[in-house]
Amino acid sequence: MNLINILSTYITPEVSSGTQCGFTGNRSTMDVIFCLRLFQETCIEQDRQLYMVFIDFKSFDAVGRTGLWQLLRKYGCPEKFTTMIEALHTGMMANVNV
Repeated sequence: MNLINILSTYITPEVSSGTQCGFTGNRSTMDVIFCLRLFQETCIEQDRQLYMVFIDFKSFDAVGRTGLWQLLRKYGCPEKFTTMIEALHTGMMANVNV
């Protein structure tokens, strides 16, 4: 069983954002990239300025993962699954070379 099947069993559409495209059965991040590209082309054709910012929030160590584990448990994810996901994040480290 893959991650999307496990999560979709416990995290219903009422819980996830309607704009969520990654890890959903009907949409992918490629759909968002395609829409963004169309929007960019429209702005170029209309000689309008467009500013974009992409932020990978997962790269910040201030993300409250304890709350994530609590939410997974609250919505009924099996303890074994939640513990496994939690273990993947325990002790994670990153280096940035400038």
